[in-house]
Amino acid sequence: MNISIVGTGYVGLVTGSCLAERGHSVTCIDVRPEVVAEINAGRPTIHEIGLDELLGTLRRNGTLVATTDTHGAIHSSEATLICVGTPTVDGRMDISQIVAAAETIGEALSSKSEYHVVAVKSTVLPGTTEGPVKEAIERRSGKKAGDGWGLCMNPEFLREGRAVEDFRSPDRVVVGATDKKTADDFLKVYADFSCPKLVTTLRTAEMIKYVSNSLLATLISFSNEIGNLCSDIPGLDAREVWKGVHLDRRLTPVDSQQRGPARVTEYIWHGLGFGGSCFPKDVSAIRTFGRTIGAKTRVLDAVLDINEEQPRRMVALLEKEMSLSGKRVAVLGLAFKPSTDDLRESPALPLIAELLKKNVATLVAHDPVAMPHARTRPEFANVCFAKHWKEALQDCDACCVVTSWPEYVAITPGEFAKLMRNPLVVDGRGMFDPVQFASAGVTWRGIGYTPEVFQARPHCSLLFEDRNRQESQDECMVKKSSPDRNIEAMIVRDQDGTIRYWSKEAELMYGWTHQEVLGARTHHLLGTQFPAPLAAIEKAARKEKTWQGQLIHKRRDGALVTVQSHWKIQHNPKNRSLTVIEINVEKAA
Repeated sequence: MNISIVGTGYVGLVTGSCLAERGHSVTCIDVRPEVVAEINAGRPTIHEIGLDELLGTLRRNGTLVATTDTHGAIHSSEATLICVGTPTVDGRMDISQIVAAAETIGEALSSKSEYHVVAVKSTVLPGTTEGPVKEAIERRSGKKAGDGWGLCMNPEFLREGRAVEDFRSPDRVVVGATDKKTADDFLKVYADFSCPKLVTTLRTAEMIKYVSNSLLATLISFSNEIGNLCSDIPGLDAREVWKGVHLDRRLTPVDSQQRGPARVTEYIWHGLGFGGSCFPKDVSAIRTFGRTIGAKTRVLDAVLDINEEQPRRMVALLEKEMSLSGKRVAVLGLAFKPSTDDLRESPALPLIAELLKKNVATLVAHDPVAMPHARTRPEFANVCFAKHWKEALQDCDACCVVTSWPEYVAITPGEFAKLMRNPLVVDGRGMFDPVQFASAGVTWRGIGYTPEVFQARPHCSLLFEDRNRQESQDECMVKKSSPDRNIEAMIVRDQDGTIRYWSKEAELMYGWTHQEVLGARTHHLLGTQFPAPLAAIEKAARKEKTWQGQLIHKRRDGALVTVQSHWKIQHNPKNRSLTVIEINVEKAA
């Protein structure tokens, strides 16, 4: 078939390219001459995996061409697909672009004698196709629907970053049509596709698209709410929870020849929320639409509320560890997801805005694909851009990982520790292993897991230094009136797993400094005040082989937190050492 496509965004250009690959002759229409020139040169104006090579091939064999001549393209084609944007403004769908496209198509059809099918592929609310779109075409063409032309609604189900793959192997084709002739004629576009094809009404086709996106967005927000809940339960890792949930036979079929999780499990995972050109605007638009007809949208309200709050949790995690004022912070990932350069509604945008409000000294960002777009946006006016992620991490006090690009997943804990001034990593996507990071001396924090309960490695050595006199309580306590002074005593876990005790007295007697304890080669387990003298704890441990009691933990920001500690200990009388079998630390009631 000869097909014309109005709009060359990621839907229009991918649709046109993949239909041309199937043997159709495709003309892409855009009002911007510079975009038309790029496409005709074989250079996509969007980033999509596989599109560069595909478009280059199509231009060489001449099966796809771009033009600004709408009338000529429609007169030489049998079907036109409308693929223009339908953004939301204050939660309401803006249909100005699609109405303008419909009017232009109507003008072209007014002088065309052959039957022509117009299909809306843009995402529009129920009633839009048979309302404003149909009215605009009829008004400008002077012909009623069915009189020389037919009207369809053909929603797209493409994932950004995987759009070419999804179009080549669709899971469904949905066609809403005004009549059977129009549906049959338009289905010729997909004659070569073997997936299920559903023919329905215009409004039903429109609603299928909104429900599909809203369902996936709901799964993401539900997963984030569960992840946030897991964060409040010490020692519970949401990632392990999801692994168990994904094994449900309804999510991971057990009767298939090749066992593996269904793709929907990609959306059942906690993180920073959804972004991009579809989910935020579509959920917002259908919620507003529901309110205008008097329907309650309580679930959709919650979906959007959770999604809006999620990026701020990264800042809260940072502030639990340090004051951000005057610090150098790295942000890895700007696109809302990997494999795309799309910054629309990316979690990186509110995150960066919040960090700048905290008066960070330097905010340096990196993204392997999206930085050219970011440089043109006002939100990034006060952001420095790094050419490589290593440059972004250099001498940073903290790092926020926003997008799960493969090159970020491959960063080792040792690389974070080596490059950063203060190795503190906030993992927004659940990509890294907290245990490996702790072993490398890197402080890991992430949504869905709070390491309040620490299990020490078996047979780690805890050495209580010999003292000629029993410490007084005052000597072991941090003075509450001076929270910024050096802590008086602490227990640390070395990179090799050895747990050591430090106090001011030990420093004076043995030269083991406070700075060495907090150096890059150690992981800070407890900075403590001891309500009981250390000698008393040692005596009880040697006798009972266990000790439990409250410790006052001083966080890096100076705040004091009371924790309940349980130690299981083995005593070696030959060298008077105590071997810690297990340490559990949790917030005191």
